[in-house]
Amino acid sequence: TSPLTLLSLGLGIALVATMIYKERNKPFPLIDVSLIKSRSIFPCFTAVGMTQFLVMITVFWAIYFQTILGYTPSKAGNITFIANIPILVAAPLAGICVDRFGPKLPVSIGFTLLFLSITSFAFIVNTATTLQLLLPILFFGMGAPFVLNPSATTLLNAAPVEKRAAASGLLISSRQLSS
Repeated sequence: TSPLTLLSLGLGIALVATMIYKERNKPFPLIDVSLIKSRSIFPCFTAVGMTQFLVMITVFWAIYFQTILGYTPSKAGNITFIANIPILVAAPLAGICVDRFGPKLPVSIGFTLLFLSITSFAFIVNTATTLQLLLPILFFGMGAPFVLNPSATTLLNAAPVEKRAAASGLLISSRQLSS
């Protein structure tokens, strides 16, 4: 609720909107609005942005584990590390799933796992044991790649060949902005 924070946020949004407005008629725009408006690409940007926003929760896990649950920094780091293990399995599985079924199924699975993870955390937030944390953390680690990988692949495949580099740049920018 800090006025400076709210002013900075509002100014940032206004500057991004102004840049997009100014760039829309340029022959080689920094942000190609036609990519963002595409019916096949926009949902991918949205899915990636929402998931990247959720992934930033992990930044606060170590603080939560230490401050609320009273874990040592070492134990908090080890538990946080566990969330990365499912990514090694989920990323290739998501790719296989996209190849076989298209992007909708893996993205739906990913968002379901993320929802289950966050919901599980909500029920155990103040009283979690290490064992109780494992399921939400594993769901989270499995869910993110099931959204991010298929969305990125679909976005880049849907972009015209001559605009794939711009689409890739926008994808990375949207991830950074969402973070």
